[in-house]
Amino acid sequence: MTVTNYRVAVLTVGRSDFSILLPLLHKLQSAPDVLLGLIVAGGHFDPAGGMTISEVHASNIPIWGQFNHGNFEKTALGAGCTMGDTTKAAAQILAELNLDLLVILGDRFEALAFGLAAIPHGVRIAHISGGSITRGATDDVYRHCLSKMAHIHFCDIPEFADRIIRMGEQPDFVFPHGALGIDALAAAEPVPLQDLCEHFQLPSIFRSGFALLNLHSETQNLSAGAELASQIINALEVDGLPVLATAPNADPGAEVIRRAITATCQSHDHWAYVPHLGAKYFASTMGHAQFMIGNSSSGIIEAATMKLPVINVGDRQEGRYTGRNVFHVEARAADISQAITVLRSRDFQAALNTLANPYGEGDVGEKILESLRSLAFGRRVPLAKHFYDGPQKNS
Repeated sequence: MTVTNYRVAVLTVGRSDFSILLPLLHKLQSAPDVLLGLIVAGGHFDPAGGMTISEVHASNIPIWGQFNHGNFEKTALGAGCTMGDTTKAAAQILAELNLDLLVILGDRFEALAFGLAAIPHGVRIAHISGGSITRGATDDVYRHCLSKMAHIHFCDIPEFADRIIRMGEQPDFVFPHGALGIDALAAAEPVPLQDLCEHFQLPSIFRSGFALLNLHSETQNLSAGAELASQIINALEVDGLPVLATAPNADPGAEVIRRAITATCQSHDHWAYVPHLGAKYFASTMGHAQFMIGNSSSGIIEAATMKLPVINVGDRQEGRYTGRNVFHVEARAADISQAITVLRSRDFQAALNTLANPYGEGDVGEKILESLRSLAFGRRVPLAKHFYDGPQKNS
């Protein structure tokens, strides 16, 4: 029997999507009916973000195309110019690949550029993680645009599937399989705290516990970054727990946050700055942390699986569906300090034992693979999209 080789490219535009995609990539790579390649762009080439292109190469997954736009100016102008440059490069890359399917995860502006380029080439798109809402970030707009470009949708919860369908997408091609990021947690090999501290050269004080700080800019309100960072830093200084801080995403407004965090790390012995934790260490770092603070989607989605308390500060994730482990607070040091007190209480810690992640329990990659295979990796999905108006009413 002849095995059909479906040509599937998966786009990765930074650390924010690559570790989430890895379990799905491994399943696609081992599938006998799939020819898999990566398209690499965006923040993977950003020195401030850890030059994570090295992590992509280490995965040993073939790279079919890549684009280093070279402009990592974290401003609105920089983002706009990057989208233009990336769209042009994406058109050239896609023209050479003859794809059955392009897989795009999330809501980055670089990903939107590839979606735009795919349309005139007649390339079908499978979009992962559509339908959610983050009112404080322009990611909201990019995510919904990608949903309208996509032919197949894999979303986190049924509520998001309903939202995608209300946007006019065909119900037969919308699959609420759960959050793919949870698969990465299950696949990660635990790293002991001592080994983690040695790898990142953390002071010995971190072995008694630490807070994990993941803070990004509010791209709908770029002026909020300095105050957001200041209030969080002030609250954490009062608390006194060691802090492991990561770099903000390569978004407009990120630089002021990065400067505030790195300056604090340089002036405080119990603060440490690790630009990128990497797929190998991210899950274990969450497992060893006392709590997470900032406004990262990992605190909204993956942290519940680790039963990790999260303090979500400000408006970036406003509208996101969250579990009981997440405190939503304004960017005020007093409110943040109060949340820290509550999450350390005996009652709250006991409640974490029965916490279930509302985004699912994993095995999403296998479900996505099965759905793609049922659709012949897009070949059974009409290329021409038609707006779904809902069930037809009897006249």
